[in-house]
Amino acid sequence: NLSSNQKEPNQLLFYKVVNGTKFVITNYKTRVHGKENGGAVYRMEDIGGLDQIVEELVSVLNVSLGVSPSIQGMKKSNGILIHGVNGTGKTSLIQSLASHMKVTRAEIHVADLFSKFYGEAESRLKSSFDFALDHAPSLLLLDNLDVLCSGKNRSDQERRLISCLVSQIDRMHELQACVVLLAVTTSLDSVDIQLRTPGRLDQEIELPVPSREQRAAILNCLLSRVPHSLSPEQVQGVAFVTHGFVGADLAALISSAATAALLASKHGTETHRESAATRLPVEQGTNESTRLSYEQVTTALDQVKPSAMRQVLVEVPNVKWTDIGGQDEVKLKLRQSVEWPLKHPEAFQRLGIAPPRGILLFGPPGCSKTMIAKALATESKLNFISVKGPELFRKYVGESERSVRDVFKRARQVSPSVIFFDELDALAGERGR
Repeated sequence: NLSSNQKEPNQLLFYKVVNGTKFVITNYKTRVHGKENGGAVYRMEDIGGLDQIVEELVSVLNVSLGVSPSIQGMKKSNGILIHGVNGTGKTSLIQSLASHMKVTRAEIHVADLFSKFYGEAESRLKSSFDFALDHAPSLLLLDNLDVLCSGKNRSDQERRLISCLVSQIDRMHELQACVVLLAVTTSLDSVDIQLRTPGRLDQEIELPVPSREQRAAILNCLLSRVPHSLSPEQVQGVAFVTHGFVGADLAALISSAATAALLASKHGTETHRESAATRLPVEQGTNESTRLSYEQVTTALDQVKPSAMRQVLVEVPNVKWTDIGGQDEVKLKLRQSVEWPLKHPEAFQRLGIAPPRGILLFGPPGCSKTMIAKALATESKLNFISVKGPELFRKYVGESERSVRDVFKRARQVSPSVIFFDELDALAGERGR
């Protein structure tokens, strides 16, 4: 016992360590509530809008870790794959689950596995699994799995690592150990098919782009950390207009608005800075001038855009219905088709009316077709994706079709949204012409 052998506070002692020496560490503080050394603390109550997914994951983990009884003769699941676009909270979710389950956990950082020495990468991966098996029940966290499965042109080391990962998961499954691998990826298609077979990462859970109700729950979690004056109705209003925002986007929105509140309190004027990096500290007895207001949040919406839209978002001019003369009948039909289903969904549901999914604007050049589409996006406050027909053509077989699929996939992620195909005749002209 090292502490008992020290007679005086500043006494210097020397010990000899041989091959047979065993070290027993007592009173060791495990990382139950978060990362050590000043790392972020993850708690389940900080996860908003994922109640159903969290409940499902906790139920699966309780059975796999031996907390809850399982059906006799049924093998436990040792692998869960969580996928979704960037910013939906995948890493925060698995870290919070690891803290909530209060079991030993080990983290695998893919970037740290690679080595210039042959076989060392596989040895590092195997040692993580050995640690988890020796300290069962335990959780093994593997973030950024898509970095390891980087497409078809993989290096020899990447192929060896995937084979090693497959064999280690199979070993866990054969032993029926109380160990669960929680893997995270942004692209489900990039994950090697070997890993997605039954008995390996057989549980696949998607974290979708949050709905309006989920965005409101996330906003309430974020606003609980800063002093604010937003009413529940105003929070619902912000959730309604933030189409396509994921958790990270909403955090950037609140951070940007908090920066404006802090600057306004310092300079005595309403000032807004484009950077969303500064956070407003939470202090007791905060002045009314430093409280986050609804106006500051709505102003920040001009600066923060959905991350999923950054690849396809086209700058839309501030075109309003009043800027277009005439065309009253066309404007009314467009508002009935696009705006009304969003503003009065209960009326459409009560009457059994399905809103249209596509609208074709046709006419000679110069009759304001493009301008009407931009005015519709501006007035309805929808995410606007503008695509010119010729932009989708690619010289490789299958790439043009993939471009079309990607546009619609992105639009679904940030729905409700408007896809505007300009020059459609160049893309879908009559065959033979």
